[in-house]
Amino acid sequence: MTLQKAAGKMEFGAGAIGLSISFEGIAHTYEADHTRTQALIDINFTAGAGEFIALLGPSGCGKSTLLLIAAGLARPSAGRVLIEGQPVTKPFTDLGFVFQDATLLEWRTALRNILIQAEARGLDRVAAEVRARELMVQTGIAGFENAFPAQLSGGMRQRVSICRALLHNPPIMLMDEPFGALDAMTREQMLLDTQRIWMEGRKTVLFVTHDIPEAVLLADKIVVLGPRPGRVLKIYEIDCARPRSINDLSRRDLVELQQEIRDVLRESGAFSRTA
Repeated sequence: MTLQKAAGKMEFGAGAIGLSISFEGIAHTYEADHTRTQALIDINFTAGAGEFIALLGPSGCGKSTLLLIAAGLARPSAGRVLIEGQPVTKPFTDLGFVFQDATLLEWRTALRNILIQAEARGLDRVAAEVRARELMVQTGIAGFENAFPAQLSGGMRQRVSICRALLHNPPIMLMDEPFGALDAMTREQMLLDTQRIWMEGRKTVLFVTHDIPEAVLLADKIVVLGPRPGRVLKIYEIDCARPRSINDLSRRDLVELQQEIRDVLRESGAFSRTA
């Protein structure tokens, strides 16, 4: 557990590495207006404790749905999710969720946006604020505690969102294309910052992306999903020491890996054969 109870109130623990997550035969079908849409079919893979997993695939292949199922926020039509061997049958709350949009409250300062997590969970306010300020230092936004979202750049807003997700020191982080809306230079820095933060905490991360270099830079393992209904095309393990730099993407083995992933996606019909 990342939170420990002592002296009648919740305190922040040192935080253990992540928990394992297994997907066994996951399928999911949406039903709306008498129409059935199969989003996922026969998803099988395991994220080991403390692993960084990239879920890579084209838009609409069910990547975000898979995160919701992992969190217990959506029930699969078939199959099951196990966290540390235990079936997920209801919302699993000991995790952090980062979305593509920072989803900050415009009338609250950066610090108070982070502390929403503590308020929702009934955490000790003093300990939570200490933790929040530490996270702001860690993510490079110290000094902006009293700034409102409108006064922050896109990258800074997303850093606030990451701090909020990390506030309760969860063992699992779910990240749904968190840098897709950022400019190229800010995005590169956020990727490097994300790698550094993960290396310091070793949480289990499920990271949704449709960007191949992004997946190769960050992940221990890449789960490549095909077009809807999303299915596992191939799983790659990245044999590259950390920390990785943007320049590592030019290594011959990683260039070849990126091309192989493109070929797998092309053959699946994810994009045109001339791409």
